[in-house]
Amino acid sequence: GNDDPLNGRIVFLSIGISNTAQEFLSGGTGSFMSQMQNDTSKNPKVDILNGAFGGHAAIDWANPADSAWTNLQQVLANANRDPLQVQVIWMKLADRINQMPDPTFPASAQWHQANLEIVLRMLQVEFPNLKIAFLSSRTRSYGVVGEGSSPEPIAYETGFAVKWLIEKQISGDPS
Repeated sequence: GNDDPLNGRIVFLSIGISNTAQEFLSGGTGSFMSQMQNDTSKNPKVDILNGAFGGHAAIDWANPADSAWTNLQQVLANANRDPLQVQVIWMKLADRINQMPDPTFPASAQWHQANLEIVLRMLQVEFPNLKIAFLSSRTRSYGVVGEGSSPEPIAYETGFAVKWLIEKQISGDPS
């Protein structure tokens, strides 16, 4: 966590669901990690690590006792990196429709936004040198209500949760 211009590392970490892991890590040459590892303009002191795990929705990440956090610590340990080195996060989360108190819009998006805010506050505690968090919404789901954990239109509506969260930040909301 101390500045070390000679030997220091900056960790860029993904947080999210299985889609996040796929886009970040396993998309072959099109994945974010593949592209960044081959990008000669990337600062060589930046380590890009995948901390996204399938089966862990925003509500799970919002629970400090969830195994997503243990898995995340293991990712850092396996890379011989410290939580104090994490400065950048890309986060893409969804929530399960069967856990939502009200799966209709806008309540579903508001509930998801609240979970995202909890996770972001937890990330600030876990990674005290975190400088920036990039947020993405779920791009699509091939399921409809009754199929899967985050079907349409819930997947689409995550975009409103991310939009509203960013608008809160921009407007100076202290929460």
